[in-house]
Amino acid sequence: MKIIERFGALTIDKAEIDALIAKKKFIGLNRSPRSEKIIVSLTSYKPRIDDVKYTIYSLLNQSFPPDKLILWLDEDSFPQREKNLPRDLLKLKNFGLTIDWCENLRSYKKLIPALEKFPDDIIVTADDDLFYQPDWLKILYDEHLQSPDCFIAHYGYRMRIDAAGKILPLSTWQWCFTPTKTTPPLFANEAGTGGGILIKKNFLHHDALKRELFLELAPLDDELWIWAMGVLRGTKTKFPLRAMSRLIYTDIEMQAEGKTLWSKNRTQKDVQLLRLIARYPALREILIRESVTLKPYISVVLPVRNSAELNVCLKNLFRQTFPDYEIIIVNAGEHIELSSLPTNFHVVNYPGTNFIGALNLGLKKSAGEYILFKDATSILSRDALDYIAQAADSKADVIHFAGYIKGGKIIFGDALEIREHMGNFLTKIKQIRAALWLQEKLSRRLDTKIFRREFLTRQEINFGVDIAEFMFRALIDAEKYLLVPQVFSLIRE
Repeated sequence: MKIIERFGALTIDKAEIDALIAKKKFIGLNRSPRSEKIIVSLTSYKPRIDDVKYTIYSLLNQSFPPDKLILWLDEDSFPQREKNLPRDLLKLKNFGLTIDWCENLRSYKKLIPALEKFPDDIIVTADDDLFYQPDWLKILYDEHLQSPDCFIAHYGYRMRIDAAGKILPLSTWQWCFTPTKTTPPLFANEAGTGGGILIKKNFLHHDALKRELFLELAPLDDELWIWAMGVLRGTKTKFPLRAMSRLIYTDIEMQAEGKTLWSKNRTQKDVQLLRLIARYPALREILIRESVTLKPYISVVLPVRNSAELNVCLKNLFRQTFPDYEIIIVNAGEHIELSSLPTNFHVVNYPGTNFIGALNLGLKKSAGEYILFKDATSILSRDALDYIAQAADSKADVIHFAGYIKGGKIIFGDALEIREHMGNFLTKIKQIRAALWLQEKLSRRLDTKIFRREFLTRQEINFGVDIAEFMFRALIDAEKYLLVPQVFSLIRE
C-alpha cells in the first residue's frame, strides 16, 4: 500500500483504498474462540464521517483481528441515524463493522459506552483520523499478555514533576514514541488514545463511568481521565518496544490546518489536570512516590560555570526523546537559581571552579547504569540518548562514538583505520590499545564516550590529574570497548 508524505506528515492514497474496498479485500473479525474477547471501539463526528471508512478499513484488516469493531455515533449529530450516514460506510457492516448509538459524550463516546456494554472484555480504543498498520492490534495484545495489569498504548507522554511536587505543564512532558529499549510501566505515563489504548474495566477506579464527573473535570480530555482513573486503581501504563513508528493520517488537510479536536483540546490539558488533582489529591502523591524511587538508565553529568551556559543546555536536554535519564548539574561557578525543574534534574554545588573536581562530584552523584559527561558547549541531537541506549544493549564498559559536528562539518578524532572497524569491540590487548592512544589514533574528546558506572566503580576509575588520564585508564581497563559509527553531538562555535 502506498504511503504519501504531505504537509510534513504521512497519509494514504484514498483512491487506492477505495479500489480495495470495492474489491471487498477484508480480513474481517476473529472467528476463533478466545479466553478474552477484544472489542475495538471508536467514534466519529460530522466533519469526518465521510472519511472514517478508511480508518475502519484498516481496522478490518488486522493480522490479529478483533472480535468486534464498533463505531459509536450520537443522535444529536445524526438525528435520522443511518439515513444520515454515507452509503460507503454502511456497506462496511457486511465485513464486520457494528454501528451503535449513544448519547453525545464527545470523545468519551469511544470509551464509556463500550465499557458499559462489555464490562468483562478487553476494550481497545482507536481514533477516526488514523490509518492503522496490520500489526497494530497484535502489538498491543502481545504486550498485554506480558503485562496483563497495565494499560497498553502505542505512544503517549511521560509526565514531569518537580521537587516541590508540582506537576509541570504539558509543554515540558516527555513525548514517548517508538521506545528504543524496553521501559518499565509507570504511573507517570499517560497514553495517547490515537495510537490505541488497551483497557479493561477492572483497570479503572469506580468513578470512571460517572458522567457528571468526567464532563465536569476533564470534558475535553478522555486521555487524562483514563490516566487518572487508572492511577487511582493502581494501574500503570506500558509502551511496547515494537510500538508503531509512524502516524498515518486519513484527514491530512484538517491536520495541516489545525482543525482537529486534538489540536484545540490539548491547550486545555493543564487546566483539566489541575481540576483532577484538586478532586483526587492522591494522584499527586502517587506520582511523587514513584519519582523518588525511579532509577535512571543514563546519567548525564553537566558541569556549568554560569547561567547562560546552563539555560542553553537545559533547553537541549528537555527535548531528549529517551525518557529514562537523569541530569546531574554540577554548579562550579556563580550561584545559579533554578526552579520548577523535573525530579530527574539534580543540582549539586561544587565549592570551587575546578573542572576536574566538578566532574568527580557528578560521577559520585550519578545513579544511571551508563554515564555521559557532557560539555556545556555541546548540543545533543533529540535522539542522542536513544543512540546511547541502543549501543548500551551490548553491555560494553565504554561506548566510543565516531565523532561530532562543528561548523556544519563532521569531525573525526580517530584514525581512518580505527573508523573502519566502527561497530565492533576493540578487544585488542591492553598494550595495543595503549599504543593506539599514544599514537593519537583515538579521539580524546570526553563527551563522545559513555561509561558503564559499575565498571568505573569496580576499577576505581575517577578523574585524577586530568581528563586524558581518566579516558586512558578506561580504555585499557575495559573488557568491552565498543566503537559506534554514529555522530550524536554538535559543538557550538
